Amino acid sequence: RMLIPWGGASLVYLLALLFSVFSMNANSLIHYPIEPYIFGSEPVDLFFSLFVTVPFTWPIYFLRKDNFLQYVSMRIEPKTYLGIQVFTSLTLCFLMILLVNIAGVAFSLNIADVITNTQGYFLTDYILGDIQMANPLKFGTLWSFYKACIGTLICLLGQIFAYHVKNLFYALLAPFAFVILEGFLTDVTGLSRFSFTTTFVPNRLAPKAMTIGNLAVGLSVFVIAIIVASKTLSRHDQSDN
Repeated sequence: RMLIPWGGASLVYLLALLFSVFSMNANSLIHYPIEPYIFGSEPVDLFFSLFVTVPFTWPIYFLRKDNFLQYVSMRIEPKTYLGIQVFTSLTLCFLMILLVNIAGVAFSLNIADVITNTQGYFLTDYILGDIQMANPLKFGTLWSFYKACIGTLICLLGQIFAYHVKNLFYALLAPFAFVILEGFLTDVTGLSRFSFTTTFVPNRLAPKAMTIGNLAVGLSVFVIAIIVASKTLSRHDQSDN
């Protein structure tokens, strides 16, 4: 049942990424084969939270809305069924991000129109910068795995909203709105180095800002947001009942 939306979302995500990588390669000076992917993934990542939530959260919403969990209780414990549903969604989300981004990196390496007669900037100071230059496929695979983990966290937040929020529009767009608002506020306050967006956009800021410690802060804040959202929405459900 979930393979159809997974396949559709994967195809749209893949085509958008490949088109963006191709455009960046054609319109930018490329010094390293990984750069078309790095430049090209950034505009697509603006909608990253939509790609990783919308295809995977609506089934949870309708499980609750249609009271399906009450009917399924005759065959299986509702919490067990819900856990299987969430685990399946997170697994498919992880695989989509991993495969699409590896494909994007491979595409970048194959089409990169590298400038060889000019001195380009070095990526050494970025996280795994030497690997970005010397072994971009290895870096791309590692980054895709890491990015898939980040996307799974966003998908989990989407699952929480979809289960508790009674409006489908709000349920689907809540994670996207959260990520956009968080990115805007950190930009305005000069704290972009701690932004959650910075954790999944490669080389988004200057190397000194993109340290492992700064990325850990952004990830920690988002995990806390997931916990707070889960507890707050659960209490709201209990008060309504």
